[in-house]
Amino acid sequence: MVSGPVRSRLRKTQGLAMEQKRWKTGSVEGFESYWRTIEPRLRKRYSEGETLGYHEYITYLGNTLVEEYIQQDGPGLSVELGCGRADTSLFLAKRGWQPALLDISQTALELAKSNFSEEKASCVLTRADLLSAPFREHSFHLVMSFGVLEHFEDPVRPLREMVRILKPGGTLCNSVVYTNRVNFQTVVDWLYHIPGTIVKHGALRRDPAKARQMVALWRGQTFFENNLCMEEYVTAMKRLGLIEIQVIPCATIPALSLTRPLEVCYIQGLKAFCAIKRRVTGRHPLKALFGGRRAWYLFGQKPAVG
Repeated sequence: MVSGPVRSRLRKTQGLAMEQKRWKTGSVEGFESYWRTIEPRLRKRYSEGETLGYHEYITYLGNTLVEEYIQQDGPGLSVELGCGRADTSLFLAKRGWQPALLDISQTALELAKSNFSEEKASCVLTRADLLSAPFREHSFHLVMSFGVLEHFEDPVRPLREMVRILKPGGTLCNSVVYTNRVNFQTVVDWLYHIPGTIVKHGALRRDPAKARQMVALWRGQTFFENNLCMEEYVTAMKRLGLIEIQVIPCATIPALSLTRPLEVCYIQGLKAFCAIKRRVTGRHPLKALFGGRRAWYLFGQKPAVG
């Protein structure tokens, strides 16, 4: 017979195991909370490169990189899976693409809808799990996801669904972003953001719960992330029949929590740096000169029929 205290410990252990299992592909509640509380403080609105804020500008750079590497003759039908605010889809919509947006988070879809409405652009919104996307085979010329695959223990499952709905000859575009791996941004977070967060929310505002939440965000502990290397993603894409695979390691341009005047100066400096880098190297400003530990873009093409 198991004693009461032991039964209690067992229940706690089993509960923890179930919680860890639930996080293997992220948590719907966690994503809803992120889009409701964290994201609105990072990006205010869509940007075409204006000096709005760090996150708006970096998103714009990512959009221009995607446009540069899309292997298409012209605009067509696109879908963004796990769309969030759908800034990239909006960027492409302004250039003639017809976007569909899918996310499991209702809050994310509401942000995307607002984003498109402000720019007087149209899209089709669908709330669903990307592992069972409600689209027919060969539906889209371009299938995209950004910061999604790393939240799956087995990324082959979402990749298989992406390939299924991609038209023959179409392009698959994914980015993976790892917040829990040591890189320039994590060094900045540990030396600057985390101490500042503890002082601001813990000591000055006396809000330890908020301090813990923000520290977890800066430490990359908000969502589950797998431990795969880039070669494993490429292998999975090849197994699913994709060709013309390109891996673009991204340079880490660190996010800094700054006052508005200092942030404007920082962005102006980034713009100047990016212009010089493109002129000197001939590369897109986000493309790393070497390495790239935090983020990569992955492009692949589905073979054309016949």
